[in-house]
Amino acid sequence: MNNLVAVTGSTGALGGSTARLLSPAGLPLRLLVRDLSRAPALPMATAVQSSYAERSAAVAALEGVHTLFMVSAGEAEDRVDQHLTFVDAAREAGVRHVVYTSFFGAAPDATFTLGRDHWATEEHLRNSGMAYTFLRNNLYLDVLQHFADDAGVIRGPAGTGRLAAVARDDVAQVAAVILRAPTRRSLKAGWPGPRRRCRISPDGQPGISPAFSMRAARLRHMRKDFSRDSTSARDFYRLLTSTVVPRPIAWVSSRSAAGDDNLAPHSFFTIASVNPPVVQFTSVGRKDTLRNIEETGEFVVNLAPEPLFEQINATGTNFDRDVSEFDAAGLTREPSLTIATPRVLESPVALECKLHQVLPIGDCFVVFGEVTHAAVSTEVLEGTHPLMDRLKPLSRLGRDEWGTTGAIQTIKRIPVEEWPGHFGGSTGPA
Repeated sequence: MNNLVAVTGSTGALGGSTARLLSPAGLPLRLLVRDLSRAPALPMATAVQSSYAERSAAVAALEGVHTLFMVSAGEAEDRVDQHLTFVDAAREAGVRHVVYTSFFGAAPDATFTLGRDHWATEEHLRNSGMAYTFLRNNLYLDVLQHFADDAGVIRGPAGTGRLAAVARDDVAQVAAVILRAPTRRSLKAGWPGPRRRCRISPDGQPGISPAFSMRAARLRHMRKDFSRDSTSARDFYRLLTSTVVPRPIAWVSSRSAAGDDNLAPHSFFTIASVNPPVVQFTSVGRKDTLRNIEETGEFVVNLAPEPLFEQINATGTNFDRDVSEFDAAGLTREPSLTIATPRVLESPVALECKLHQVLPIGDCFVVFGEVTHAAVSTEVLEGTHPLMDRLKPLSRLGRDEWGTTGAIQTIKRIPVEEWPGHFGGSTGPA
């Protein structure tokens, strides 16, 4: 018996989940994808390049397929034409049964535009001579967040404002059940929310009415997805800088070979090594700080304290290279002890560094500096320990936002032998 199942949209959420549910059942799968490099690697699954709009390629991709899981195409002006072309290709290839993701309330006069599109596809399937199953699910619960505007409000005709959404994982489970039993004839299954009784009609005729329900679509922790493929590099950069927070600031002073002093804040900053002591910061692009360090092989990381907030921000101005930010921001040079580059007198901490390495990564340059000397103001020390409430370090957040220390909490790390065991996890086999 031919039980080959073809799954479209396997690089997406619904098609991918359905394929992964079918794979353990031992069914031979053919994954129809537009980009072969993104096809999931599953046992007994073969990926074939195809699209809804290219009939000849679709016919070839569907040759020998018994049951087809047809995930509706993305929104487009020619969406219905794409669907009809693909249905015709399935019929020509000899597909016996099509499981199609339609929409609840699909009808020729549906208020929801896409409901009319789905009805047109259903009608074409009804007249195709192939057995069919229409999964008439409601709006996807895990996609609703994308409908909201910047204020977090979903705007549009909504009647009473009630909505019975479903989760894509639940739709995938229902689809997998049907696809594992392809001997049924025409089947219509619709649900508007957590639980619904649906008519199941063999060959499209009135018949039995068993309980066909989904598990309750629970309100889940919803996230918005940002694909690198569809997000500009600039927007992805802004996303990263708004989520990798707070970021400590390396207020870097440097000197060019010509003797010009530079001072600039860099918020991609951390410790790279303990022994030897090495710090690192990233120059986004080739800037004056990086050029100076490459020329002289040294720099100073000055702590960026809250009282100097405006001056620190001012040193981020894109002056010409021969303009010193020390002078522009009214800051005082202090001689370093181990290098020629000056420190910032007003900063409570200065780490004098010799260049260890510059590592190019993409359009950025990671600068590693071995700390040769540390100078800390006695006003922020308790013995030999700097106190956070005296240092008052600034940090960078997203957009034009900066962070201050705020409330400080103290907690000791838990040794494994003192593990309390009340966090709900497991430390390993009993």
